[in-house]
Amino acid sequence: MKPFELVRSLVEEELGEVRGVRLYGAHLDPESMTAVIEYMVDFRGEGRRGAHGMKIVHAENPAESDNGVLQG
Repeated sequence: MKPFELVRSLVEEELGEVRGVRLYGAHLDPESMTAVIEYMVDFRGEGRRGAHGMKIVHAENPAESDNGVLQG
């Protein structure tokens, strides 16, 4: 879960306390050097709680990754 730790503070600013993180999927396209890591994040914030899906996208042009879904 190390990549998630790089963005944990940003996620907590938006959602509240992160209670758990599950790796949902990871995709790599070595040809375009595009990587997408998907997580499900359990959270508890002010008057709300639940799970939220999030993606970390690394790409030269993230728009070409179709919002994190790699084209194959």
